[in-house]
Amino acid sequence: MHQTAFFACAATALACSLVQAGGERDEVKLTAEDGRWRAESARYQAMVEANGCLSSLKVQNTEFLDARTGVSKGVYLWLNNRVETFGAVSQLSPTSLSAEGATCRMLYAFEPDGIRIALADKSTHGLTLTAVFDRGLEAVRIAGQALARPPVTATGTHARWCHGAVAIDWDGPARFFGPWGNGNQVMTAAVKPGETGRWTLAVAALTADELAAIAQLAPAVAAKPAAKPAAKKPPTPEEVARRAAEQKKRNSAASRQS
Repeated sequence: MHQTAFFACAATALACSLVQAGGERDEVKLTAEDGRWRAESARYQAMVEANGCLSSLKVQNTEFLDARTGVSKGVYLWLNNRVETFGAVSQLSPTSLSAEGATCRMLYAFEPDGIRIALADKSTHGLTLTAVFDRGLEAVRIAGQALARPPVTATGTHARWCHGAVAIDWDGPARFFGPWGNGNQVMTAAVKPGETGRWTLAVAALTADELAAIAQLAPAVAAKPAAKPAAKKPPTPEEVARRAAEQKKRNSAASRQS
């Protein structure tokens, strides 16, 4: 079978599996807004931009992603040292979107309690799904480890991002590191050529024990602002006179040589 036809069939099957997973979808509202797509349920609000990037994920009006720092687009693709955007975003079902690109296809399935993401890679060199998290996160738990102040460095298939009394649970293989940008926590997940990566972001409530543990954590270290270059001071009158005298000597020596 031709590679393009094979990819189209595989992507269609993938879209159907995402749409069918998770049961009823009538609790999610997906609307188009000037080229962007807003998904809303009783538990979260999300925004997919016209370029296919997930720029916002809010729970109780608290933002979990950062699409404003540096090159970050929130949740996006990184390829050949640049952000890979999509040429078109279309609605597959009442609660799912497809973002088509030259090297891949991203599928978003919005469920009442979270988002399922699938990335089908048709490149020859692999892709990296990247997420940059908001600096307001209070704690993170990676792969069942103890809660810690972000940013942390680890690998795992599960992470819990905590803010206030709520959390986002990330499921799927990934690498976590930081600080980056303004002290942000970053997550990356590699997808090999011809393969499909799958991840979920689910809204969760923190337990009383988790809230108590977070309260006992050491305060987060504030990100240091970037150092500004020292302003160049104008030369003093003495320096101006000295430079003029030196230039006069050089001119005189040059005239004698000629």
